[in-house]
Amino acid sequence: ALPGMSIVPSEIPSMSIAPTETPSNSPTVACTDIGAPFEPPTPALPSAICENVALGKTATSHHVLNWNSYSGDPNKAIDGNLSSANGDVSITDYRWNAWWQVNLESTYDVYKVVIYTHNQLRDLTIEVYDAAYNPLGNKFICYLIPSGKEVYIGVSGVQYIKLTMYGRYSNFALAEFQVYECAPSSAPSSAPSVSPSLSMSPSLSSKPSEAPSALPSMSIVPSEIPSMSIAPTETPSNSPTVACTDIGAPFEPPTPALPSAICENVALGKTATSHHVLNWNSYSGDPNKAIDGNLSSANGDVSITDYRWNAWWQVNLESTYDVYKVVIYTHNQLRDLTIEVYDAAYNPLGNKFICYLIPSGKEVYIGVSGVQYIKLTMYGR
Repeated sequence: ALPGMSIVPSEIPSMSIAPTETPSNSPTVACTDIGAPFEPPTPALPSAICENVALGKTATSHHVLNWNSYSGDPNKAIDGNLSSANGDVSITDYRWNAWWQVNLESTYDVYKVVIYTHNQLRDLTIEVYDAAYNPLGNKFICYLIPSGKEVYIGVSGVQYIKLTMYGRYSNFALAEFQVYECAPSSAPSSAPSVSPSLSMSPSLSSKPSEAPSALPSMSIVPSEIPSMSIAPTETPSNSPTVACTDIGAPFEPPTPALPSAICENVALGKTATSHHVLNWNSYSGDPNKAIDGNLSSANGDVSITDYRWNAWWQVNLESTYDVYKVVIYTHNQLRDLTIEVYDAAYNPLGNKFICYLIPSGKEVYIGVSGVQYIKLTMYGR
């Protein structure tokens, strides 16, 4: 075993690597950035004295998805229908900084919002604005959002609420979005009233533009197919429940780090496999392209899977090694990855959750002996 490096289960805060290329109009968001606290008051106000003020108002979104007979009308998220079936949800086309917004048509003291998801909504920024579209604050939700998630706001004078997935290409699908104003006069004396004193961090001062000035290259998907639009609504039973606060073993670098000069890439030229290789027209997403020594991220040089649930890639090192670190060179928008290491008999030796947008060339320190297989999986989506 390598000295000083072992898998020790531990709960440590989420890592804070932000995107390496962020448009100037996007906030720099890492999963440790939670904006203002937006914490529920104690005791929470009973739902009976609250009213959903978003119901039947006006919603807009970024490039509505209209595909064949399907319409992703943004108003489907404020129609009172909580169904997450394909025909009942609002969904945007696959875009950079995809967003959805509701205009409450008047100002309200917003106590909380409730988000009903279609599937796999995560890493969301909630921004609230007054009637003149002046920002009142924002909140980063950096994890996989369960349907029915309540987010406490506690801000007065709100007319617009905007949900954005900054810093990446994505579809944005919502089953329903509820905005609650609660009547302070009916609240228990011990419950706090909704007040601007629950201040947020008004770091964003204007609407972001619809696209960055120079878009990074998108992954290889036919342009006429909405590749990330309507995914399965049921999570397979073999998928772990992973939030961005779950970091697995620490896998932290030793001090001092070993110099690269004494390290050897033992994956080079070995055998790789992946989940449903993408073969489209003349393109082959052969998994062995990721261990051929070519660092190019051009379309023809990368390994890529088809669009699947729990997509994975794996290398067989063909012998066991004391693995010090791995280095990941990405094609585009790789995030929320689980690294699992196994011995020669495919017994698990440990895992690591990377819950952020992974910059190309990212080093992840492992420090585990007897490793033959290393598997990368995007669980739960």
